[in-house]
Amino acid sequence: MMRVIGCLSDSHDLVLVAGAALLCAGASMAVLGLLDRARGAASPWARRGWLAFASATFGGGVWATHFVAMLGYDPGLPVSYEISTTIASAALLVAVGVCVFGTCFNQPSRTKALIGGALLGGGVGAMHYLGMAALRLPGRLTFEADLVISSVLLGAAFCSVAMALSVTAGARARLAAVALLAGGIVSLHFTGMGAVQIWPDGNVTLPANSLDRRLLGGLVGSVAMTLLVAAVGAVAFEARHRAARSSAEAARMRALAGATFEGIAVLSDDETICDANHRLAEMLGQPLERVVNAPLSDFLSPVVGSGHSGTAWLLGAAADGAIPASLRGTTGSVPVEVRTGEMLGADGAHRVLAIRDLRERKAAEARIAHMAHHDGLTGLTNRVLLKERLSQELARARREGGQVAVFCLDLDRFKMINDTLGHPKGDALLQGIAACLLRNVRETDTVARLGGDEFVIVQASVTQPNDAIALAKRIVEEVCLPHDLDGHQVVVGTSIGIAISPGDGEDPDTLLRNADLALYRAKSQERGSWCFFEPEMDARMQARRTLELDLRRAVALGEFELFYQPTLDLQTRVLQGFEALIRWNHPERGLIPPGEFIPLAEEIGLIIPIGEWALRRACSEAVAWPSKLKVAVNLSPVQFAGRGPARAVSEALESSGLDPARLELEITETVMLRDTEATLTMLQELKALGVGIAMDDFGTGYSSLSYLRRFPFDRVKIDRSFIKDIGLSHESTSIVRAVAQLCESLGMAVTAEGVESEQQMMQLEGGIRTSSVMEVQGYLFSRPQPGREVPQLCRTFGTPELELQQ
Repeated sequence: MMRVIGCLSDSHDLVLVAGAALLCAGASMAVLGLLDRARGAASPWARRGWLAFASATFGGGVWATHFVAMLGYDPGLPVSYEISTTIASAALLVAVGVCVFGTCFNQPSRTKALIGGALLGGGVGAMHYLGMAALRLPGRLTFEADLVISSVLLGAAFCSVAMALSVTAGARARLAAVALLAGGIVSLHFTGMGAVQIWPDGNVTLPANSLDRRLLGGLVGSVAMTLLVAAVGAVAFEARHRAARSSAEAARMRALAGATFEGIAVLSDDETICDANHRLAEMLGQPLERVVNAPLSDFLSPVVGSGHSGTAWLLGAAADGAIPASLRGTTGSVPVEVRTGEMLGADGAHRVLAIRDLRERKAAEARIAHMAHHDGLTGLTNRVLLKERLSQELARARREGGQVAVFCLDLDRFKMINDTLGHPKGDALLQGIAACLLRNVRETDTVARLGGDEFVIVQASVTQPNDAIALAKRIVEEVCLPHDLDGHQVVVGTSIGIAISPGDGEDPDTLLRNADLALYRAKSQERGSWCFFEPEMDARMQARRTLELDLRRAVALGEFELFYQPTLDLQTRVLQGFEALIRWNHPERGLIPPGEFIPLAEEIGLIIPIGEWALRRACSEAVAWPSKLKVAVNLSPVQFAGRGPARAVSEALESSGLDPARLELEITETVMLRDTEATLTMLQELKALGVGIAMDDFGTGYSSLSYLRRFPFDRVKIDRSFIKDIGLSHESTSIVRAVAQLCESLGMAVTAEGVESEQQMMQLEGGIRTSSVMEVQGYLFSRPQPGREVPQLCRTFGTPELELQQ
């Protein structure tokens, strides 16, 4: 060690030594700066470029340090340097830098940096001793092996630690790395110089192709300054460019953070908000400058009831997924959802919070929940929530021993409002009815709309049935008042069915069903009435349900049969034809007359297939009768819905081959009450087929003479209720006579139904008979008979020429 110090103090110009040390420090700083840029490069090619620049700067800078120090070395003899060896020493160190930086610092780690630093130290030692080999002076050089080895090890150790520190973030680590790298190179050089001994020898002459020390000094200075200026300029330019890019990136990120719907907060280590976006300030209702640098705990906390408190738990839990929390702002508590992540900044890593405002989501969820349990038009409870409320009231009534009343309501004449004023007015009426119902119940009662004009009220904790009667009376009276619909005064009514627990049911479905049965009964009475459920209603409904199931089976299995009742000429009592009357051959109840199942078939829509079957069967059987006989078939008003019965009649005539003139279709006045123009069109279509049209049961309905004026019926059938009292009641006799005379003047035939006695026949022949064609029909002549009895009836009422067609 003393020898190294002695060499430094005795054989070196200390000014040049200091210059070499400063040059080495500058080169070291430049190299580490270039390595930083390589690590931050955006592409592999840019990284390779920075590493190559670092290799050149390292090789040139350390080489220049070596020769500047050599310029300060005065061995007491004339000195020069061999050109090729001098250049080779520089190239060697550059090559070492390229190899080491390209492998150990392309994607650096601390282990790679330690290894790479040791290799760089070895390269510096190789450059040093190769450069010493370029030294030319009149003498011989010898080296102390221990100092040579020591110099190389010392340089490798310093360089290894320095490069390991260079990959560590922080200004102190960077300064330490520069100092160690420069110290390692300088210590290697001067330890190596201490290992040299020069033995003067007059026989050694300087070669001609050697560089003078002063020329070499100029060359080294030029190379050193060029490399350092280039390196520093490149690092400065890139740093400025990176700063501008970083600033632009920061501005872009801030703009993105400001545009997001979520509140963003960046936290410091002590959970202070060190930065935030404007959305967070809006959620808190405070200026951004009051939010930044404030403790997070001033604004954010776990939701009440979560079992946790403090932001520490919240931040830890939010790292694994969204956590509900409460944000305390100037306008109150805001429900939020928090997620956390990390952001790497220039000053290290920070925790970032994303805070989502849940108020709109909560409001949307509330709206969806309301829509799922309430009627969209009136806002009343719907069927789902009604059952929940009713179940709750029934459970409470069982605990406390009370009763619950269920009201089923629907409106009278509501369809007429929709048809005449339109559905918007009908909707406005339903909204008004809903408001009316709400005004007449308590807050603890439930009012629901099931659809259309059907409403339900649940009344609990009252004295029944008196309170139910009082409520029903109030509702009927108020609903019947005129309702103003944008200037249109409309009057509707309501019918109410009432079921009371526990007598009428102990579960929601039973109570609702029984209240509906009571409503069905109320509607069959006068309008604006209410009716309590009675067990007999259920029995009737069960019987109706059984009959409906049997009727559907009968249609599928063909359990129907046609019976025929003859019609005779009043004067000659000669057979004119038959009226087809349907019967149901029930497998258990036997023959069921039409009055027991036709109304049900009309209600559930089965009258369409039943009616079409009757048409086909009557036509096919009538073909076998004498050609002068007609067959009359009844048409239900339901068959005139839609496109009407013309298609079915046409198909029945075509398939049977029956002459259309022999078919007579009987309709009731109810058909004429429907859409008059459409009905008249359908009757015209039937008339065009060549069949006869008869008005059945004339006198029992509206008996509007306009029907006879608007459509030329072929026949009018006077109802049996007038024939029954003919001769006994002056009014009945006068009505029958007037109808007969009216039909005579209109050119229509007349049939008297229900003739059951000779006295009625005599009255018709004596006092009623007119010049018009009149036929009679009734039990006096024959009850309806099955089709197989038609031949006998023909023989009974016919003439010799009326024989069955073979």
